[in-house]
Amino acid sequence: MLFFNDMVLFNDTSHIDIMKIIHQSVLNGCDGFFVEFQPIVKAQDGEIMGAEALVRWKKEPFGAVPPGLFIDWLEDTPAMYELENYIMRTAISAADEDWHD
Repeated sequence: MLFFNDMVLFNDTSHIDIMKIIHQSVLNGCDGFFVEFQPIVKAQDGEIMGAEALVRWKKEPFGAVPPGLFIDWLEDTPAMYELENYIMRTAISAADEDWHD
């Protein structure tokens, strides 16, 4: 379970500013973004069937920005393709590492 203790430090007037910074982060090689994996578990026996790749963004002085605040906005921009590619590369790389362990 993940808790966001260092929640976003911005108000309504700076929302546009942080969206610009997040957008620029995507264009700068997805700087500040990282992927966490949430297991997908069978209810019957608890067996892990796979994992869902969840994108996150964290950068000072803003802290952790919940994806619900930036995903919808990014989906309306071409930058979303870059972010999606980053998520896929990261997930495939992680799966490849697990496969070879």
